[in-house]
Amino acid sequence: MHGACALKYMKEKKEQKRDWLPETLKQNLGKISSDEPSPQEQSSPQEQRQEESSSSSYYSQDDYSDYSTSTTQKPRGVLIFGPPGVGKGTQCELIVQKTNLVHISTGDILREAVKSGSELGRQAQIVMNAGGLVSDEIMIGLIKERLNQPDVLERGFILDGFPRTRQQGEALLTLNLELTSLLLLEVDDDTVVERICGRRIDPVSGNIYHLTFDPPPEDIADRLTQRSDDCEEIVRSRLEKYHDNLAAVESLFSNIVQRIDAKGDKHSVFRQVELYL
Repeated sequence: MHGACALKYMKEKKEQKRDWLPETLKQNLGKISSDEPSPQEQSSPQEQRQEESSSSSYYSQDDYSDYSTSTTQKPRGVLIFGPPGVGKGTQCELIVQKTNLVHISTGDILREAVKSGSELGRQAQIVMNAGGLVSDEIMIGLIKERLNQPDVLERGFILDGFPRTRQQGEALLTLNLELTSLLLLEVDDDTVVERICGRRIDPVSGNIYHLTFDPPPEDIADRLTQRSDDCEEIVRSRLEKYHDNLAAVESLFSNIVQRIDAKGDKHSVFRQVELYL
């Protein structure tokens, strides 16, 4: 094959190799190709072969591998599950301090979505204003959006309050995630009732106290208030719903469930949690 024909053939083969590449990479290759010397400027067949090898290496397998990796990165994280009042929020704070994982709370997500005015946020606000529970579909959509944020991809996550139902759990399993453990905080129902019903709030400072475990100062005791849903009847109703969903969620993630005895103080509980981080 004559020199000019050979060069034309090799250039066409290079262009075919580039067809599947990302647009930005093709543009960069185009810039390199435009700087290639003409046949007249090439001093020898040996230099021509060296240049051809050098140009080909620019979009070699290494470049393809880098691009493939960036599109298949899996957020890595931990799930935390347990009844109301078991101390999930407290353990999440300690986990974040220890690991720098991103704490994703369903309550925080709902508040942020409503504040942002997004479509899902508007849907959630309508439901909450009417006193209803946000549907699985809305919660799943909000969780998907949050798990795609850069901080989650970079640092990993601890997911608090999700999944709570089988539908939510099944949706979570369809996402491209690397779930390392489900921390199941366990405590008996009577202890939950005692913990929640004993809570009191200072309307001035916003501080939360407990009549038994964290008594308030005597000079502010008279002004403390109790949330309307921190009564035994409502707490036991919430516990009943929790137990209805527990078996379904536990079965979906049975291979990563780690049971934690949550009866002790927060530090003794965290010593167990640390084993699975």
